[in-house]
Amino acid sequence: MSEPIVWLLDDTKSVSAIAQDPTTNADLMGSHPIVAWVVGSAEPVVPPGWDATLALDANSLREVGQDVADAPADGATAILYDSENWSYTPLIEQETPAASIAHAASLAHSAGLQFIAAPAPDLMKVADPLGSGTEFDKYLAMDIPQAVAASGADVYVIQAQVLETNPAKFAAFVHECAVAARAVNPGIEILAALSTQPDGQKVTAAKLEQCVNLTQGDIAGYWMFIPSPGPWAPNTTAFLPGIARQVIDHFKG
Repeated sequence: MSEPIVWLLDDTKSVSAIAQDPTTNADLMGSHPIVAWVVGSAEPVVPPGWDATLALDANSLREVGQDVADAPADGATAILYDSENWSYTPLIEQETPAASIAHAASLAHSAGLQFIAAPAPDLMKVADPLGSGTEFDKYLAMDIPQAVAASGADVYVIQAQVLETNPAKFAAFVHECAVAARAVNPGIEILAALSTQPDGQKVTAAKLEQCVNLTQGDIAGYWMFIPSPGPWAPNTTAFLPGIARQVIDHFKG
């Protein structure tokens, strides 16, 4: 990938942890990262020089609508719709991911905002409970990447982070999703999700670097999850920004 990696950071705590390290902060200067803010949490201060896109995070169509209304006052230019198999995404949206993504895209675009879609494979537990194969197999069989692309999404985030302990499987899934999405919309920007502790699993910076090395030819960048213990990440045991900083530093330039 000749262009600099696009990094997406998803909350105020993560942004602060990255920015306080002089080396990593310098890595992100002028790199056009995306900063996603969960409305209701501490408002993010985008570090000077990052030239970042500020997105408002939503887990439901109701929140997308609220974010669209809040975006001008917050200085946001994008909406991130992160739909997953959890209590924050209504059951009807989990059952109909393609239609929900299309609706969210329409709401964002009607307000002149960019739209970032990040449907998680675990939605298949509800959307296709009787299908064969893993949730990743069913996600592809249900044409979720194509649905994201058809919605007109500006950015598609492939939530492959639970596979990162096996970089080959991570890369294969990311590749299949990217190919499928680009067959519908060749211009869509594609990111893949990484995590410093995916679903509670322990990983090293070296493992995440393997995932990047195997996929950076297919996609534009990565959503770097730095989860904290709590209801949003119930299996997480520690906030580990050091792993994220090592990975970002490794791929500087």
